[in-house]
Amino acid sequence: LHDALEEELDRFAVEVDVEMRMKGDSTYEEKRHAVLTFLASHKTFGPRVAHILDKLSHRPWNTIDPDQKEVLYRTHIENSLHAPRSEQDSRPDPGVFYVKLCDFLNNTSTIENITGAYDKRGVLRKTAEQRKYELAHKWLGVIDIFATRLMDEDIRIQSENKNSILQLIKERKEYLATFQKP
Repeated sequence: LHDALEEELDRFAVEVDVEMRMKGDSTYEEKRHAVLTFLASHKTFGPRVAHILDKLSHRPWNTIDPDQKEVLYRTHIENSLHAPRSEQDSRPDPGVFYVKLCDFLNNTSTIENITGAYDKRGVLRKTAEQRKYELAHKWLGVIDIFATRLMDEDIRIQSENKNSILQLIKERKEYLATFQKP
C-alpha cells in the first residue's frame, strides 16, 4: 500500500477524491493528504494504517536532486524507523519499524528480479546490472540502521527471533556487497 502511495499517487488521489478529479491540478501535498484522509476514514484501514503509511512513504525520487538522493534516503529511513507514535506521544512507533523492516527485507531479497529501466518511448535508460548495483549500494547505506533499531527495547520480538533477523540482515548485507559497478 505504501508503494502505491509513493508510485501511483496521482491515480490513487483521483480515485478517492471526486473534487480532486474535477480540479485536475492538485499539488503533491494535496494529493497525499486526500489519500491519507481517505485511508484514515475507511473502515478497512483506519487511522493506524494511515499513520504508518504516512511515516513509511517518501516524496517521489524523480523530484529530488540526484546528488542528494543517497543522503535523503538515509534520512528518510532514520526518520521512518524513529517516527513518533503520534503528535502527543514522541516515543518511536514500533509498528512503523515492523512494516519498514519487512518491506526492506523483501526488497533486498528480490534484487535478482530487477530488470532494465526503459523510458516512455521504450528506450533503455539503465541496464539491469546498473539498477541492481544502484539499489544494492543504496540499501547497503542503510542496512545497519535496521539492525540497530531492531535491538531497541521497544521492539518486542523474542530474542531468538531477533537473532534470526540479525543473521538475515547480515546475510543480505554480504549479498548486497557482491554487486559491482558495471
